Amino acid sequence: MKIVLTVIGYVAVALGVLGIFLPLLPTTPFLLLASACFMRSSPRLHQKLMDSPLGGYVRAYSEGHGLPRHVKILMVVLLWASLLYSCTRIDQDMLKILLIVIGGVATILILRIKSSRH
Repeated sequence: MKIVLTVIGYVAVALGVLGIFLPLLPTTPFLLLASACFMRSSPRLHQKLMDSPLGGYVRAYSEGHGLPRHVKILMVVLLWASLLYSCTRIDQDMLKILLIVIGGVATILILRIKSSRH
């Protein structure tokens, strides 16, 4: 079971890192999943994740401190920039509507995350 949790943790970290660059892919939930998997499978990997630059955000979020306001603003700006660009490249109106709805829901979820002072 530890091997399965370790593999899931690595996949979650990879998806979380991709989420930094792909706005529709959420970074924080994947990193929280990786943290949970590593806690149960490998304390060394969990500590390595927490010591990484991404670990600060995971720690702050999991302790209830939230995310820095500038990070939330950047997330929303990048989300909508990529969505609007995608809408200019898509011919089907239903897909455009779907993208806008997904973007709206994602924006609401991002804005509902508590803002930290850091």
